[in-house]
Amino acid sequence: FETSSDVRKTQRRPQNDLMAFHMPALPILNNFSNSEKAHVKMAQTLLTNMFPELRVDKVKLGQCKRVILFNLDKETELIDVRQYVIAGHRHTENKAVKRLEKRRLPKRMNRMADISDLLLRGDAYFSDSDGEAEEVVLPQKFRNISANTKSLIKLVEIGPRMTLSIHKIMAGFLDGEVLYHSVIQRTPEEIEDLKRIRKKKDAERKARREEQEAKVAEKKALKDAKKKRREARKAKGGRVTSPS
Repeated sequence: FETSSDVRKTQRRPQNDLMAFHMPALPILNNFSNSEKAHVKMAQTLLTNMFPELRVDKVKLGQCKRVILFNLDKETELIDVRQYVIAGHRHTENKAVKRLEKRRLPKRMNRMADISDLLLRGDAYFSDSDGEAEEVVLPQKFRNISANTKSLIKLVEIGPRMTLSIHKIMAGFLDGEVLYHSVIQRTPEEIEDLKRIRKKKDAERKARREEQEAKVAEKKALKDAKKKRREARKAKGGRVTSPS
């Protein structure tokens, strides 16, 4: 496990976009779909249902701000979790020219023959690279980028980093049938015994609930009857007394 602050300490220009947390993240599940194991498929369903349904035909790019990656290692069955913020800017000019406009002069300028070296091989003279980005044309407006504009989009990790393992899967909430356990393996006879014990507990719990509901209904009926007697005596002008 690594916190977000630990991840930012390793970055040259960390992202701190608090507005990105105002929208749900886009989940990406890697290596889950090809697995034939039942507990892996259940884990895939659980992780998918943690996030709102994504409709590609109705999604708005302005609401896509974060990405959460769940990567399954098929050999160890460990799940690595990484979180990224989607960063982008307009791609309108050479990267070296853009840096010069910000007055960020390159190093080793004495090795250049002329300005063409800087424009054609700018990354070789600048020590801080902007990182890899994908050049795309966005159909909708995204952040400060207009629609149908050539843009550079990349993912910047914001943390935290986690490694999860599938330990136990239960039906219901904490008291249901154990569907999978990574340590304890039970025989079919033991599973049937547990089912009978669980059915007995469910029946007892249902009986207690019905008994409690009956007592509540009885108290409510007595209270309503008492209220009606008071209202009747008050309507007749008599003295309202509490029945013994």
